[in-house]
Amino acid sequence: MPSREIFHPCNYLTALLLMAHPSGVKRFGENVKRIREARGLSQEDVARRLGRKRQGNLSRLENGDEVPSPKRIRVLAVALECDPSELLEDVETEYDRLRLPGVGKHKRVS
Repeated sequence: MPSREIFHPCNYLTALLLMAHPSGVKRFGENVKRIREARGLSQEDVARRLGRKRQGNLSRLENGDEVPSPKRIRVLAVALECDPSELLEDVETEYDRLRLPGVGKHKRVS
């Protein structure tokens, strides 16, 4: 069973920031597809696990055409039998880039 790590403040913030950063949404979709395929599941299989009749929403997520909410990330993690942090692996936002060494530091002007 997946852990509740999505509730960790950093993961929650990353999930929220996905909404504003298209490159993060694309990477998230790639992660969903990679995990789904590694588990030998079709989009239809996952849709059924989510209680859906069709895989359209999942297809849009995998293609980076739909922004996942934190709740949707948790539900999808359960359907894929993975930890939410796996879905957010290597998903980078503007705030993550600011954490890199030397980025955002201001030099004092004398």
